[in-house]
Amino acid sequence: MSKDIRALKVRLYPNREQERILLNTLVQCTELYNSLLDHCKECHENGGKHPSAYDMMKLLPPMKRERPIMKTVYAQVYQDVCLRVSRAFDGFFRRVKEKKEDAGYPRYRSLSRYDSFTYPQSGFILSKDHLILSPGKQRIRIRGYRKMDGRIKTCTVIRKGCGPDYRWEAAITYETEKRNVDDIAAAKGGRSIGIGMGLSKLIVTSEGKEYPNGKEFIKAERQLSKILRKMSRYEKGTPERERYRQRLFHAFENIHNKRKGKIYEIVNELIERYDMIFIEDLEIRKMMDNSKGKGMRKSYRDAGWRKFLFVLGYKAEEAGVTVRTVDPAYTSQRCSECGTLVPKDLSIRRHQCPCCGLDVDRD
Repeated sequence: MSKDIRALKVRLYPNREQERILLNTLVQCTELYNSLLDHCKECHENGGKHPSAYDMMKLLPPMKRERPIMKTVYAQVYQDVCLRVSRAFDGFFRRVKEKKEDAGYPRYRSLSRYDSFTYPQSGFILSKDHLILSPGKQRIRIRGYRKMDGRIKTCTVIRKGCGPDYRWEAAITYETEKRNVDDIAAAKGGRSIGIGMGLSKLIVTSEGKEYPNGKEFIKAERQLSKILRKMSRYEKGTPERERYRQRLFHAFENIHNKRKGKIYEIVNELIERYDMIFIEDLEIRKMMDNSKGKGMRKSYRDAGWRKFLFVLGYKAEEAGVTVRTVDPAYTSQRCSECGTLVPKDLSIRRHQCPCCGLDVDRD
């Protein structure tokens, strides 16, 4: 049976000593990343072959002898740093080969731009209430744990927000067996539905059910503007400015969480009830570029269509639900009752058919 790779994200609550150790790990990873970048540049300047990730891993033992502080970080975390440098150069060489105008040579990382480190195989133990990290067997309290049916593969510790009050998370990936799609679909009785996406109403189903658009960003604009105005009064690097940066982070995080919660609520309801979902194959980027004014583009972003389609796609695959896309041409113009084409512009929000008399929302 084929395998699936899934992820679980949990919130970390380190104490002061544990947070100091996590920050030290990020510092050591940042310095190693920049050192390996220097090594790769030196190889290029001397006309040598570009070092692979495994070539860079061979440099770790002598570097640890020269800098004993590197021994305070788990060895496999450094191996992941080597892989990150290698992937950065692989992307650069690919862009050069494609003759892109701005290939983007890999850049040095400051501590503010290096926000995560990964345990690629071992060095961590996950339980219901704690995440234990090596070295030192730190027992960090967690929240958001759920049972995982499969073999745990990697653990990535992520720092979010601004100092000194960071928010810490851990992304756990695990391998599990794919579920039997036919059995899941048969249990739902073969029900199907069509859905349309809009701005005033996020989702409208073919059964007439409407899911309103929360417009979280538009509602929070006044609060965000107030924070930005106050933050602009202080110089960069001052404690006052960092305090407002933290408030700004929490405001955006609140918007993201509300939008995410609404999307998951809609997707879960659709997947529980239907085994086949039809949706318009919209070119979202093209629609945004052709939109009438800045306000409409803002509404497209605030609706979170891309996020909805992404969540629907992977949740449907996980649950054995089929998602089919249909050509969006004339779907708001053609009558669903008799098939008559009734032209209308965006300002007309209801479909009123002159032939059969159908009067419904245009979506």
